[in-house]
Amino acid sequence: MDQLIHPPLTPEQFPEPRWARFLFASQAAAWLWLVVRLYLAYIFIPAGWHKITEGGWVGGDGTPIMGMVNGAIAAEGTPSWYVSFLESVVVPNASLFATLVAVGELAVGLGLLVGLLTG
Repeated sequence: MDQLIHPPLTPEQFPEPRWARFLFASQAAAWLWLVVRLYLAYIFIPAGWHKITEGGWVGGDGTPIMGMVNGAIAAEGTPSWYVSFLESVVVPNASLFATLVAVGELAVGLGLLVGLLTG
């Protein structure tokens, strides 16, 4: 019973698994993460840029995002708290959320491209 209350090892003393050490601490895996980062930037930047330049997303009436919102509200498996959030917060502010989606996609893509917030 004493070992349950006072374990022999602290969390800092547990050895890391080899796969975790390879993925998150090795220079060889850093090249893998670079490729993943650049690929995701390649996906996010054009998607965000298209939404910003297309019109309707930034400064529009929120129509582009309403298809997803209405689909989520109508779906059977959507949790009730989420439906309530969508109906009371997102639908009345659809224009703001559409703008946030467009600008957010571009910001995430640029952040991935330059390695912002990466270890």
